[in-house]
Amino acid sequence: MFSYTKIKDSKLEQIFEASCLNSVIESKYSVEIAEISKKASIQGFRKGHVPTKFVEEKYGKSVRYNSFEKLIQACINEIVTKNDYRLASQPDLDFDENTLFEGGKDFTAKITFSIFPEVPEINLENMVINTYKIEATDEDVSHSLEMFKKQNSTNVKVEREIMQGDVAKIHFKGYIDGIAFKGGEGKDYELEIGSKTFIDTFEEQLIGRKAGDKCDVLVSFPENYQSKELASKPAKFEVEIVEVLEKQPVELTEEFLKSKTKSANVEELKNELKENIEKYYNGFVRDNVKADIFDMIADSLDFEVPAKILKNLIDSTLKSELQENERLSEEKRKSEAEIIENAGKDSKKRIMLSLYIQNLAKKEGINAEESDIFAFLMDEASKTGMNPMELLNLYQQNDKSGNGLKEIIKEKKVYEFIYDKITKNFEILSRQKMEDLTKQTDFSLIKK
Repeated sequence: MFSYTKIKDSKLEQIFEASCLNSVIESKYSVEIAEISKKASIQGFRKGHVPTKFVEEKYGKSVRYNSFEKLIQACINEIVTKNDYRLASQPDLDFDENTLFEGGKDFTAKITFSIFPEVPEINLENMVINTYKIEATDEDVSHSLEMFKKQNSTNVKVEREIMQGDVAKIHFKGYIDGIAFKGGEGKDYELEIGSKTFIDTFEEQLIGRKAGDKCDVLVSFPENYQSKELASKPAKFEVEIVEVLEKQPVELTEEFLKSKTKSANVEELKNELKENIEKYYNGFVRDNVKADIFDMIADSLDFEVPAKILKNLIDSTLKSELQENERLSEEKRKSEAEIIENAGKDSKKRIMLSLYIQNLAKKEGINAEESDIFAFLMDEASKTGMNPMELLNLYQQNDKSGNGLKEIIKEKKVYEFIYDKITKNFEILSRQKMEDLTKQTDFSLIKK
């Protein structure tokens, strides 16, 4: 096992030198190799009868590291428990890999523990933001009711010319410079006229046509089109109208409403829609002022942070900032001195904010429970259209620690706690007014 000696004792940093005899690591390594040999399948040998040297050739390096990792982790756990440390981050290990992998020598490692600092409390109620609150008007509810009817409408075949709001079932094939392009063809596609689903004036050019008609639709792809090969280019689509469908509004019967909503009649549905409008838009405001509120908190904090954490963040920030700076034009580039100064300030702010969030979560008993994870995945799935289990697998694949998703959810819950506590001065808006404001390029949810 590892023995250890403290070589630095400061308020925010404790450093130990840990040492282990080579024979201990070799013994642990041999046991692990023997276990793998019993189960290993290597071509040319029967399972469980693979010579040790072949197992070592294939798995030796990773097994040796795993053996070391188990031993050093036991040492770390003992130090933390014995000293009752509250850590600000994972301990930092510094050791010579050659000594570990080549073997034959006693092993030493330096372990740096970053101790959680004293984080000052903030009177959140003294923090003030001026922002917006949505109270749905009768017009907002009527608009939402019409959208609800439209979303649940049925399409009925009609024998007449296409009108605005109809659905045209079409075959189409697109050409640029007389050559058909990839992705420009469709069969029995149901296109709602006026939905702006297709580019340029495609939909408008179908108005007045009827089933059986064939026509050429001339359009131009926009400059910012996702496919660079098509951007800004004129195109011709050969279109055949298969059917003209008229949208028939749904009848809001008690049976239908109960199958689609929590409501039993139209009045209850209106109340439900009003509640949904306000919940959505006020959630939008809350979620989108997060960066501003966190900046306010970070700017109000000033305390010493662990040097190792700060150095690591500054180093990684500097690397990316300097690389980004090189990509800028000469007149837009910052001096290296300015980048270094800003990296130091920004890194300390980010660490202080992170430690404040962790401390507040501990103080208020805020954790990510299994029910929180389920709710989070369901919410994200509804936004992205992905399956909740696919999202979970995606998070797990990109999370080496295994706690990433829980940390995301815990931070979300801490932020919601903060948002509820701070003082908010609201300007009351209708849904439509909020929609209009958000279209302005200079609009901000924080009013100065």
